[in-house]
Amino acid sequence: MRLRYIPFALLAAGALSGCSDPLSVQNKTQPDVALILSTADGIEGLFRSSFQQIHSATNGSSSSLTPALLTMAGESYATVANFGMAQRSAIPRTEIDNGPGGQTETENRRDFQLLQRYGRNAANGIRALDNFIANGGSLGTPMADARARAWGWFVLGVAVGNVSLTYDQASVPSPSLEPTDIPELVSYADANAAALQFLDSALVMANAPAAATMSIPNDWFRTPGGSAMNRADFIRLVHSYKARLRAGVARTPAERQAVNWSEVAADAALGIGSDVILDLNSQAGLTNPWLSQALVNSTWSSVTPMYLGMADTSGAYRLWIAPPLSDLSAAPRQVGGNPGAFFLFHTPDDRFPKGATRADQIAAWNSRVEVDGMPTTYFRVRAPGDDTQGQAWGQSPYDIVRFYSYRANASNGPWVLMDNTEMAMLRAEADMRMNPGSPAIAVQLINDSRVANNLPPFPVGSTRETRAPQHPGGGSFSCVPQTPTGGNRVVECGTLWEAMKWEKRLETLYTGYGQWYIDSRGWGDLVEGTATMYPVPYQEMNARTLPYYNSEWASGPSTYGF
Repeated sequence: MRLRYIPFALLAAGALSGCSDPLSVQNKTQPDVALILSTADGIEGLFRSSFQQIHSATNGSSSSLTPALLTMAGESYATVANFGMAQRSAIPRTEIDNGPGGQTETENRRDFQLLQRYGRNAANGIRALDNFIANGGSLGTPMADARARAWGWFVLGVAVGNVSLTYDQASVPSPSLEPTDIPELVSYADANAAALQFLDSALVMANAPAAATMSIPNDWFRTPGGSAMNRADFIRLVHSYKARLRAGVARTPAERQAVNWSEVAADAALGIGSDVILDLNSQAGLTNPWLSQALVNSTWSSVTPMYLGMADTSGAYRLWIAPPLSDLSAAPRQVGGNPGAFFLFHTPDDRFPKGATRADQIAAWNSRVEVDGMPTTYFRVRAPGDDTQGQAWGQSPYDIVRFYSYRANASNGPWVLMDNTEMAMLRAEADMRMNPGSPAIAVQLINDSRVANNLPPFPVGSTRETRAPQHPGGGSFSCVPQTPTGGNRVVECGTLWEAMKWEKRLETLYTGYGQWYIDSRGWGDLVEGTATMYPVPYQEMNARTLPYYNSEWASGPSTYGF
């Protein structure tokens, strides 16, 4: 990263300070950064494209960390080597090789490199805008100036915050830095704290009188319908990112418990009130190729029953989960003992296809209902001829198709950047951590999501440990979720706490950035031995003349005995 990052900083420094060397020759093939950031159009243009760059860093390429984060969390399962998916899927887990020539060298580096670069760009943009205004300039109106400042701080906070979620260290760019300054690496916790401060600065700017009529143009933040984002919605989005980053930075259950949950609850309550949807468009350069790649075939992405099998009420999951995952040939792994056979999920949860047979569930998907271009059923059963073999614990006949329309429409369509249920479940988690014996807020929020998906509500007065109710008319094991938490992977009806995790998993599926991975490491749900963060890429360490290192951190025993 630094091999590209330093020349950019030096270029900006040289351009801003002028050139006194008579032998210097202007490079006509490179943009004059100082010149660009000395005009109103140039400064506003930087902010116009800044969030799209952040999205590109995390979701705009399959060579990002996203495919690996999905497989490490059990959100997806893959057997192909591309993008480190098979390597990160494999059990037992292995450390992340951070050395030159490693299999995932490109993926290890990409998110760090781009997020740090684009964060520095945003910081440089804020600095340039402040200098421009101090010298009598303006982007046109006081509102335009305030909007650009607010947006710049927001993008800077998201960029640094995302690095703090996935890497063990980060540098923290700031508008106070001179263009030639090279910020030192700091811990993920310190980087996260800085990101929260940047987001607070965005709120200060957005709440200033000059920003009273501010709106964010659709080409800055592309949403369906083409409407601008008003100030109130922008403020809600910033609060939501604060809640996401503050809760998500934890690497262990102990760190997650130590999070300031009253702050998380406050920001989540002030956050979004509906899903934040991006209008992905290949012509506009706003893409998410993983959504298409995941449906190439089941070697690229399949549903492991490890987590999503908790929806099953037929008893098959209870048989499947009983053997240790390391016992790859265990007969109960697939119902009937046939290692080529899969079991179907039978569940009242409406996010899964209904039907007694594979053909029935295929037909259910074919007659699906879509709302705003997205299926209300998140999974489909693929045709039998499309199955592929892999490790027994990773295989099922299901594909994740929540964003099927994106692939079906030539990489165009809606994608959920942030689901409203994410904020609701952060509030629920906070309530259960602070009030485990009487989490009334959590009960209501969890029930809201459950009832909307045909699951019975928890009774009023439930505690964190209250068990999920049986489905009306169902038997003694018709509850959802069913969790292997009874010791030796014995399945039991999940608690209110587990129901919170279930709703959040289902509604953040394939959204955001590493959603399952980040939550699962803090909850203690990752497969034992999973790397809990990435090391700073070796290229960055080399540029700083520091020794590089591999991942030194691994998750402990899983909640579920994995």
